This record gives sequence, C-alpha cells and structure tokens, in this order.
Amino acid sequence: MDMYAEIDKAIEYHLAWKRELNLIILSGYSPKGSKFITQGKNNKLNQWLQENIPTKIRYDRHYKRVKAIHKQFLKVAERIVEMSISGRIVEAKKLISEGSEYEAVSYKLINELNFWKVQFIDAA
Repeated sequence: MDMYAEIDKAIEYHLAWKRELNLIILSGYSPKGSKFITQGKNNKLNQWLQENIPTKIRYDRHYKRVKAIHKQFLKVAERIVEMSISGRIVEAKKLISEGSEYEAVSYKLINELNFWKVQFIDAA
C-alpha cells in the first residue's frame, strides 16, 4: 500500500467536507440531518481511517492523532449542519469562516496528515 498516496487521498476527502458544508449552509437543508456526521456514516475520511489503514500502522502516533482531530472536526461540522438546517445561517457561516473554530481544527487535521505523510516519502 502506498501510504503517501493514501494520505493525499485522505486530505482530499477532508477538503470535500467544506464544499459539502457550504452547500448545506446555502440550502439550509441536509437530507440526513446532522447526527449522521458524528456517526461517521457516509464519511469517506472516517471510512478510510477504519478500513484502509493496515493494523500495524494503526499504532502509529500520527494515526491516533488524526483520528482524535477528525473526531473534533466532525463535532464542529455537526454543529454547522445543525445551525444551517434550523435556520441559523449567519451563525453557521460564522462558524465556517476564516479564523473560526472550523478553520482551526481543519488546519490542525491537514497539518497532522501532512506530518504523518512525511514518514512515507521514501516509499513514494
């Protein structure tokens, strides 16, 4: 398994969330509500973390950090969806805007994925 490429894929999965959340904010609608987010269902990054990572790599400190940060991220994303579908669009936009809690945890997650990816450069 090419972990360098796999982690790049994981970053793309994560970045897709912002696009999805912006669509939910604009429409004020989420067909699945908000709880599906923290349940990890239909979440490519969560599935990737659960299914694509070999057992021996799951003991890596970066893997553990990525999982923990991703869990934080999902909680913030869930709040954004809850605000959006309950008509609190201004609050949802504020929570996803530059300098927000969403941006901070998203940046932290991407950084940790990139730190993790560095150890696989020679294998790429």
